[in-house]
Amino acid sequence: VLEWNGTGFRELLKDPYVPRSSLMVSAEFRDLDGNGTMEIILPSHYWALEDWGVDCDGGPDRNSEAIWMWDGEYYHYMWTEYAAPQYRFQAAYDGDYYSSLGLFDRAEIQYASAINNTTLKPGSSVDWRRDGKCYISEDEKPDTTEPQRIKAYARFRMVELFAKINSLSKTKAQWQYLKDNFPLNTPGYIYTHLANIFWQEFQKEEDFPAACTLVRD
Repeated sequence: VLEWNGTGFRELLKDPYVPRSSLMVSAEFRDLDGNGTMEIILPSHYWALEDWGVDCDGGPDRNSEAIWMWDGEYYHYMWTEYAAPQYRFQAAYDGDYYSSLGLFDRAEIQYASAINNTTLKPGSSVDWRRDGKCYISEDEKPDTTEPQRIKAYARFRMVELFAKINSLSKTKAQWQYLKDNFPLNTPGYIYTHLANIFWQEFQKEEDFPAACTLVRD
Protein backbone atom coordinates (compact mmCIF):
# COMPACT_ATOMS: atom_id res chain seq x y z
CA VAL A 1 0.00 0.00 0.00
CA LEU A 2 1.80 3.06 -1.27
CA GLU A 3 1.38 6.83 -0.85
CA TRP A 4 3.12 9.58 -2.83
CA ASN A 5 4.88 11.93 -0.39
CA GLY A 6 6.07 14.54 -2.89
CA THR A 7 9.35 12.91 -3.82
CA GLY A 8 8.58 9.20 -3.88
CA PHE A 9 6.25 6.45 -2.78
CA ARG A 10 6.02 5.58 0.92
CA GLU A 11 4.94 2.13 2.20
CA LEU A 12 1.92 2.49 4.48
CA LEU A 13 1.80 -1.06 5.86
CA LYS A 14 3.73 -0.88 9.12
CA ASP A 15 3.29 -4.58 9.91
CA PRO A 16 3.62 -6.56 6.67
CA TYR A 17 1.50 -9.69 6.85
CA VAL A 18 1.19 -12.40 4.23
CA PRO A 19 -2.25 -14.06 4.28
CA ARG A 20 -2.21 -17.85 4.05
CA SER A 21 -4.51 -17.98 1.04
CA SER A 22 -4.81 -20.75 -1.52
CA LEU A 23 -7.26 -18.81 -3.72
CA MET A 24 -6.69 -15.60 -5.65
CA VAL A 25 -8.38 -12.88 -3.60
CA SER A 26 -8.26 -9.09 -3.59
CA ALA A 27 -7.98 -6.64 -0.74
CA GLU A 28 -11.23 -5.12 0.46
CA PHE A 29 -11.79 -1.74 2.08
CA ARG A 30 -14.46 -1.36 4.77
CA ASP A 31 -15.03 1.05 7.65
CA LEU A 32 -15.32 -1.52 10.42
CA ASP A 33 -15.36 0.84 13.40
CA GLY A 34 -17.49 3.60 11.84
CA ASN A 35 -14.90 6.36 12.26
CA GLY A 36 -14.88 7.38 8.59
CA THR A 37 -11.52 5.74 7.79
CA MET A 38 -11.39 2.61 5.69
CA GLU A 39 -9.75 -0.48 7.13
CA ILE A 40 -7.84 -2.87 4.85
CA ILE A 41 -9.12 -6.43 4.83
CA LEU A 42 -7.21 -9.26 3.18
CA PRO A 43 -9.30 -12.43 2.92
CA SER A 44 -7.60 -15.79 3.31
CA HIS A 45 -9.93 -18.26 1.64
CA TYR A 46 -9.13 -21.95 1.51
CA TRP A 47 -12.71 -22.96 0.88
CA ALA A 48 -14.50 -21.57 -2.17
CA LEU A 49 -18.04 -22.80 -1.52
CA GLU A 50 -18.21 -22.80 2.29
CA ASP A 51 -16.56 -20.80 5.07
CA TRP A 52 -14.98 -23.94 6.46
CA GLY A 53 -13.77 -27.40 5.51
CA VAL A 54 -11.62 -30.33 6.58
CA ASP A 55 -8.09 -31.18 5.47
CA CYS A 56 -7.67 -34.88 6.25
CA ASP A 57 -3.97 -34.35 7.05
CA GLY A 58 -4.29 -31.06 8.89
CA GLY A 59 -7.74 -30.93 10.45
CA PRO A 60 -10.69 -28.54 10.20
CA ASP A 61 -10.00 -25.00 9.07
CA ARG A 62 -11.94 -21.83 8.37
CA ASN A 63 -11.75 -18.93 5.99
CA SER A 64 -10.51 -15.74 7.60
CA GLU A 65 -9.90 -12.04 7.06
CA ALA A 66 -6.78 -10.21 8.25
CA ILE A 67 -7.50 -6.62 9.31
CA TRP A 68 -5.28 -3.52 9.30
CA MET A 69 -6.31 -0.19 10.85
CA TRP A 70 -5.04 3.33 10.15
CA ASP A 71 -3.34 5.18 13.03
CA GLY A 72 -2.86 8.50 11.23
CA GLU A 73 0.49 7.55 9.73
CA TYR A 74 0.49 3.82 8.99
CA TYR A 75 -1.78 0.84 8.64
CA HIS A 76 -1.12 -1.64 11.46
CA TYR A 77 -2.13 -5.30 11.45
CA MET A 78 -4.68 -5.69 14.24
CA TRP A 79 -6.21 -9.16 14.22
CA THR A 80 -7.72 -11.89 12.06
CA GLU A 81 -11.45 -12.53 11.90
CA TYR A 82 -12.28 -16.20 11.41
CA ALA A 83 -15.48 -17.59 9.97
CA ALA A 84 -17.98 -18.76 12.58
CA PRO A 85 -16.90 -21.86 14.52
CA GLN A 86 -18.30 -25.21 13.47
CA TYR A 87 -16.72 -27.21 16.30
CA ARG A 88 -16.82 -26.49 20.03
CA PHE A 89 -13.03 -26.36 20.33
CA GLN A 90 -12.90 -23.65 17.64
CA ALA A 91 -15.08 -21.36 19.78
CA ALA A 92 -12.71 -21.92 22.71
CA TYR A 93 -9.76 -21.24 20.40
CA ASP A 94 -11.36 -17.95 19.30
CA GLY A 95 -11.80 -17.02 22.96
CA ASP A 96 -8.10 -17.63 23.57
CA TYR A 97 -7.17 -15.66 20.47
CA TYR A 98 -9.22 -12.58 21.36
CA SER A 99 -8.07 -12.76 24.97
CA SER A 100 -4.43 -12.73 23.83
CA LEU A 101 -5.16 -9.48 21.96
CA GLY A 102 -6.86 -7.87 24.94
CA LEU A 103 -10.27 -8.01 23.24
CA PHE A 104 -11.92 -9.35 26.37
CA ASP A 105 -15.54 -8.66 25.40
CA ARG A 106 -15.11 -10.75 22.26
CA ALA A 107 -13.26 -13.43 24.20
CA GLU A 108 -16.11 -13.74 26.70
CA ILE A 109 -18.63 -14.16 23.88
CA GLN A 110 -16.61 -16.99 22.34
CA TYR A 111 -16.04 -18.79 25.65
CA ALA A 112 -19.77 -18.55 26.37
CA SER A 113 -20.46 -20.00 22.95
CA ALA A 114 -18.10 -22.91 23.62
CA ILE A 115 -20.10 -23.61 26.77
CA ASN A 116 -23.69 -22.97 25.69
CA ASN A 117 -23.99 -23.13 21.90
CA THR A 118 -25.88 -26.34 21.16
CA THR A 119 -25.25 -26.11 17.40
CA LEU A 120 -21.48 -26.59 17.74
CA LYS A 121 -20.18 -30.03 16.81
CA PRO A 122 -17.95 -32.26 18.91
CA GLY A 123 -14.46 -32.05 17.47
CA SER A 124 -12.43 -35.11 18.36
CA SER A 125 -10.25 -36.33 15.49
CA VAL A 126 -12.77 -39.04 14.55
CA ASP A 127 -15.58 -36.45 14.50
CA TRP A 128 -13.90 -34.03 12.12
CA ARG A 129 -12.38 -36.76 9.96
CA ARG A 130 -15.85 -38.26 9.58
CA ASP A 131 -17.22 -34.84 8.56
CA GLY A 132 -14.43 -34.51 6.01
CA LYS A 133 -15.09 -38.00 4.62
CA CYS A 134 -11.55 -38.98 5.60
CA TYR A 135 -10.46 -42.56 6.26
CA ILE A 136 -11.46 -43.91 9.70
CA SER A 137 -10.57 -47.44 10.74
CA GLU A 138 -13.20 -49.72 12.25
CA ASP A 139 -11.70 -49.63 15.74
CA GLU A 140 -11.58 -45.80 15.96
CA LYS A 141 -14.38 -44.23 17.98
CA PRO A 142 -15.25 -40.59 18.70
CA ASP A 143 -14.06 -39.23 22.02
CA THR A 144 -17.39 -38.68 23.76
CA THR A 145 -15.71 -36.74 26.59
CA GLU A 146 -14.43 -34.01 24.28
CA PRO A 147 -17.46 -31.64 24.54
CA GLN A 148 -17.40 -31.73 28.35
CA ARG A 149 -13.65 -31.16 28.47
CA ILE A 150 -13.96 -28.17 26.14
CA LYS A 151 -16.77 -26.70 28.27
CA ALA A 152 -14.66 -27.09 31.41
CA TYR A 153 -11.67 -25.51 29.66
CA ALA A 154 -13.78 -22.51 28.59
CA ARG A 155 -15.03 -22.10 32.17
CA PHE A 156 -11.47 -22.13 33.47
CA ARG A 157 -10.41 -19.52 30.93
CA MET A 158 -13.35 -17.34 32.00
CA VAL A 159 -12.09 -17.58 35.59
CA GLU A 160 -8.84 -16.04 34.37
CA LEU A 161 -10.55 -13.54 32.07
CA PHE A 162 -12.84 -12.13 34.76
CA ALA A 163 -9.94 -11.90 37.19
CA LYS A 164 -7.97 -10.00 34.57
CA ILE A 165 -10.73 -7.38 34.19
CA ASN A 166 -11.36 -7.26 37.98
CA SER A 167 -14.84 -8.75 37.85
CA LEU A 168 -14.29 -10.82 40.97
CA SER A 169 -17.90 -11.90 41.53
CA LYS A 170 -17.94 -13.45 38.07
CA THR A 171 -14.52 -14.99 38.68
CA LYS A 172 -15.78 -16.69 41.83
CA ALA A 173 -19.01 -17.80 40.12
CA GLN A 174 -17.15 -19.56 37.31
CA TRP A 175 -14.76 -21.19 39.79
CA GLN A 176 -17.69 -22.39 41.90
CA TYR A 177 -19.44 -23.80 38.83
CA LEU A 178 -16.37 -25.84 37.97
CA LYS A 179 -16.16 -27.18 41.53
CA ASP A 180 -19.84 -28.17 41.52
CA ASN A 181 -20.04 -29.65 38.03
CA PHE A 182 -16.59 -31.04 37.22
CA PRO A 183 -15.51 -33.00 40.32
CA LEU A 184 -12.66 -35.48 40.58
CA ASN A 185 -12.76 -38.39 38.10
CA THR A 186 -15.06 -36.59 35.64
CA PRO A 187 -14.09 -35.34 32.14
CA GLY A 188 -12.75 -31.82 32.51
CA TYR A 189 -11.71 -32.11 36.17
CA ILE A 190 -8.17 -30.99 35.30
CA TYR A 191 -9.57 -27.50 34.69
CA THR A 192 -11.30 -27.48 38.06
CA HIS A 193 -7.91 -28.32 39.54
CA LEU A 194 -6.23 -25.47 37.65
CA ALA A 195 -9.03 -23.06 38.60
CA ASN A 196 -8.52 -23.99 42.26
CA ILE A 197 -4.82 -23.22 42.01
CA PHE A 198 -5.49 -19.91 40.25
CA TRP A 199 -8.26 -18.71 42.56
CA GLN A 200 -6.54 -19.67 45.80
CA GLU A 201 -3.46 -17.68 44.79
CA PHE A 202 -5.28 -14.76 43.18
CA GLN A 203 -7.57 -13.98 46.10
CA LYS A 204 -4.58 -13.50 48.43
CA GLU A 205 -3.39 -10.22 46.92
CA GLU A 206 -5.11 -10.16 43.50
CA ASP A 207 -1.73 -10.78 41.90
CA PHE A 208 -2.69 -11.99 38.41
CA PRO A 209 0.83 -12.83 37.13
CA ALA A 210 1.60 -14.82 40.28
CA ALA A 211 -1.60 -16.85 39.94
CA CYS A 212 -0.88 -17.55 36.27
CA THR A 213 2.66 -18.64 37.10
CA LEU A 214 1.36 -21.24 39.53
CA VAL A 215 -1.10 -22.54 36.93
CA ARG A 216 1.65 -22.87 34.34
CA ASP A 217 3.91 -24.64 36.84
